[in-house]
Amino acid sequence: MSSKFDAWLSSDGPVALSILEPLEPALGEKAVFFPPTFAAPEGSDEKPDYVIDETSAGRVCLVDTAGSQANRLEPMFRRPDLAGLAPRVTIKISDSRSVDLLDAGHRAADAVVRFSDVGKTLEQAFLDYRDKGNAERLAKIAPTSLVFGAWDSRSEATGAKIPRVVESLVRAYEVQRLTRGAQYFAALEKEELEQTGLDSIGQKALSQEGLSDSPAGRGPGGVIANRIQREALLNLVALRALGA
Repeated sequence: MSSKFDAWLSSDGPVALSILEPLEPALGEKAVFFPPTFAAPEGSDEKPDYVIDETSAGRVCLVDTAGSQANRLEPMFRRPDLAGLAPRVTIKISDSRSVDLLDAGHRAADAVVRFSDVGKTLEQAFLDYRDKGNAERLAKIAPTSLVFGAWDSRSEATGAKIPRVVESLVRAYEVQRLTRGAQYFAALEKEELEQTGLDSIGQKALSQEGLSDSPAGRGPGGVIANRIQREALLNLVALRALGA
């Protein structure tokens, strides 16, 4: 088995190992399911919506991002059977709160880490990686940053970008978008609002307090897809670059 892995990691070995895993909604094949919605670009007045791209093969919907999956996988290294694989680094925020490095969204490049006592140590680790290709310091402090990737984009000192060794996302193919609507009916009738004097606060205030009927309009109502799959990749090029 070792010789097989050695062959994969040799300079003339494969670029990557990939897994395509078919998935289906909880209600069964081609049932309606609800992908995540994403905020519109800053400054836009558009509402959050699904990420659906038009392609020559039909509509493709992003169901789960590589970043989201990485952030869910990383905390598993707190489990007793895996805890020995990654050092525990805890950043104290206040007397009542601390953050585990495994919970920091941007891993070793997260702002909460950069402004902590370990920040300078990690800055040097990023510089070693950027300038010398030496990942040893990062491996000792924040090995999951090498596995799931990190980008020190907000630090003028390094700007180091570490590619993901493990990447996984979920896409749905040949997607049909659905919409849904809603209508809220207040418990008080218009005449009752007038009798109680509540109508004097104005229609906008009544709506904000839930005292006025309010249509929700149309919004994302899920999608139907012909095919859903998880697309996972083990980047052997990135792994070789770490000196594995």
